[in-house]
Amino acid sequence: RFWHRIGNLNVSVTSSRRVIRAYNHTSLQKNEQSLKEATKYDYLRLLALKRYLIQSMQTSLGQPKGLKSILTERGLWISLLYLKGARQTLSEKPDFLEQREWLQEIVEQNSGFKIDYYPNFHCEFNFIEMY
Repeated sequence: RFWHRIGNLNVSVTSSRRVIRAYNHTSLQKNEQSLKEATKYDYLRLLALKRYLIQSMQTSLGQPKGLKSILTERGLWISLLYLKGARQTLSEKPDFLEQREWLQEIVEQNSGFKIDYYPNFHCEFNFIEMY
């Protein structure tokens, strides 16, 4: 897996599944957050909490917050949590579940079309190749 930045777009390429995902640089990606502050990913998005408070995803110095800080501010941090557990905890929250890919946001906003993602098929079973 590698990341490439094009303008304000982060492109993630996973070679094992041949999947390319593109996210706006302000999007919430729980799998790419770390427990500590100042990760290399630039997440600037503001989150609306259940209590209708705004939670910034960056520190006062402009560096991205770590998962520990985010969970502590939400009152969800447990001292026994490791990275995997912290990611799982955040992945279950509605604001992270509602995060869509950059391409999907743009297409649905501007044209009203929907994007469907299909798994990779063997060429003999791929419905596109049948016609």
